[in-house]
Amino acid sequence: MSDEGGGIQKWVMSILHKNRGRKPANALDPDVAEAITRIYQAELSGYNFCHATDVLAEEKDIFVSVSTVSRYLKANGIRSPKAKRRPKKHRSRNARESEGEMAQMDASLEQANDFLKQYISYYNRKFAVQAINPEKAYLPKQNMFELQLIFAKHETRKLNSGLSFSFDNHKYRLPDQAAGCLKSLNNNFFSPVS
Repeated sequence: MSDEGGGIQKWVMSILHKNRGRKPANALDPDVAEAITRIYQAELSGYNFCHATDVLAEEKDIFVSVSTVSRYLKANGIRSPKAKRRPKKHRSRNARESEGEMAQMDASLEQANDFLKQYISYYNRKFAVQAINPEKAYLPKQNMFELQLIFAKHETRKLNSGLSFSFDNHKYRLPDQAAGCLKSLNNNFFSPVS
C-alpha cells in the first residue's frame, strides 16, 4: 500500500473515536467517589449497596445510582453484605381464628406505630409524585340533609283533609302543628299512622 496524500493515515484515524482519551461528560467527580467510599466505610458498613444508596441520597445529598455505588465500592475491595444465617427448619403455625387476621408481629403495636410515623415521611419523599394541579380534586363536605335529598327517591303524594297520605301500603299522618308550615317539611317530619 502506498501512502499517497496521507490516505492510510486518514483511514487509521477514522477508526479511532475523536473523544478517545477525554474524560466522559457524565463521569463521577473523583472527590464524590472518594466520599462515597469514606462514608460507607465509616457509617454504612453493615448496609447493602441498595440501602446505602438510599441513605446517601437522603442524608448526604449524594444522588448516584446503585450500580455507581456498587462499582466504586467493589473497586475499593468492599463487597455488599449478605445474610449468612443457617436455614431454619420450617415450623408451621396454628391456623388463625379469622380470615385476614395478622399472623405475627415481632414488635408491640406501639413500637410498630412509632416506626411508621418515622417511615411514612421517608417513604413519601422517596415515592410520592407531585400533582400537576395543586387544587384538591375532592369536593368539600356536603350538608347531610342536602345529600339525603340528592340520593332520595322522590315520590309525589297528595295530602287528604286529615293531613295524611299513603305510601307503599302504609298510611302516614302529619302532626297537627304542621298545618301552618307545610312548606318546610322534611322526611323526618312524617310519622306512621298506627
